[in-house]
Amino acid sequence: MKPRNSASQASKVLDVLSRVEDYTLPVEEYLDRTYGIGTWKLDSYAGQYVVCDTSYRGPGRGYVIVNRDTREYQVVLLEQQLH
Repeated sequence: MKPRNSASQASKVLDVLSRVEDYTLPVEEYLDRTYGIGTWKLDSYAGQYVVCDTSYRGPGRGYVIVNRDTREYQVVLLEQQLH
């Protein structure tokens, strides 16, 4: 069995990464892949995307807010805030 040359393997990986470094996934495609097609809405005023958090099981409603750079944070609106 031929021994692996880890230096040449690392070099190959770095070459591939340098070629794909410029690719950025559009946020809409990220949302479709992560949460499903049609499960998010754009809040054009705030410039953020809103997704219903289907895993939230507490009182009120849970949402995930996603910024254009795909940073996410969770928000919970209690029943009093909804009415």
